[in-house]
Amino acid sequence: MLRSEFRPGRNRTTRKADLDGVFAAATLADSAGLEGVFSALPATRRRVREDLHTKAVIIRWNSTGDLYPYYPSGVSLHALTISNASAPHLWHRRLGHPGHDALRRLTSSSSLPCNEVVYCRQPTGFIDNTRPDHVCCLNCSLYGLKQAPRGCYHRFATFVATVGFTCSKTDTSLFVLHSTLGAAYLLLYVDDIILTASSTVLLERVITALNCEFAMTDMGDLHYFLGITIPRTSAGMFLSQQKYAAKILDRAGMRACTPSSTPIDTAPKLATTAGSPVADPTEYRSLVGALQYLTFTRPDIAYAIQQICLRMHDPRDQHLALVKRVIHNVKGTLGHGLQLLPSAADSLITYTDADWAGCPDTRRSTSGYGVFQR
Repeated sequence: MLRSEFRPGRNRTTRKADLDGVFAAATLADSAGLEGVFSALPATRRRVREDLHTKAVIIRWNSTGDLYPYYPSGVSLHALTISNASAPHLWHRRLGHPGHDALRRLTSSSSLPCNEVVYCRQPTGFIDNTRPDHVCCLNCSLYGLKQAPRGCYHRFATFVATVGFTCSKTDTSLFVLHSTLGAAYLLLYVDDIILTASSTVLLERVITALNCEFAMTDMGDLHYFLGITIPRTSAGMFLSQQKYAAKILDRAGMRACTPSSTPIDTAPKLATTAGSPVADPTEYRSLVGALQYLTFTRPDIAYAIQQICLRMHDPRDQHLALVKRVIHNVKGTLGHGLQLLPSAADSLITYTDADWAGCPDTRRSTSGYGVFQR
């Protein structure tokens, strides 16, 4: 896994070169003066200071003084906020191609030039006493700006395209490279990169190309990513979310519950209005939402979770009983996961089936399918 320098808010080291040009603003005495300012701040602000320092988002003040009395009309003014972005949903993530010789994890963090004029208020602790009403004009995009994710992705996608990667039509975070040395697959998730290739030579060439453009950190072979453990053996890969499943049991207060061998019975589907409303709908939605992420490595419970997701707007007691039935099954199958085996075949076999007017509310049919590589 690699980490590049297009997310300043996640950089773990501070280098002088990284600090130059982030801001052009008012003049302060020196770095010692900055420390004096920070020492007088409350503990919370000191923690922010430390976060800024270690993540190389510390503001660069210089004598040129690109401060403005006020922002021009028609240009929005953004308050400077630097925080960790909430993790997006993990939908449709490909963790690697079984049979490839290597699966690596990389991380990156870097600053981007602003493609548009953006102003921000002077951050607390860096306000120029002689010009307190002035605003800063950003010379560089900062993590936390709403334009930053788009800029980061555009820069990365533009560069890998020059190397020979093409973006997948079904998943814009997946890039594919085909060359005489084989095939390589690159998955971008915020500032983390999963890279796999059919040969070690191709893998190292791609990593070298990325290092020439971004400051990358090679995290070695992929073993853990987004809550999924990925032990790799000669037989293939086994994807497991055992730790996450255990947390769901604790969250539901059902760590000591009786295991169940099946997540759902064969009885007719429950109607939307069956039973009495649950006492705490928020808790129902919280548990169901947590269970959805478990389906990434547990397709055996996907149908049961799909059924309880249909009742999120008005959960009833019988729907909650079905949620607990799924959790009982999770208790008995903590070690289950998704086994990926190497295969030289490139053909796909799909199985599909559907019931007949099985929905008690609409009398619509429910279909399902499974795709296997043979």
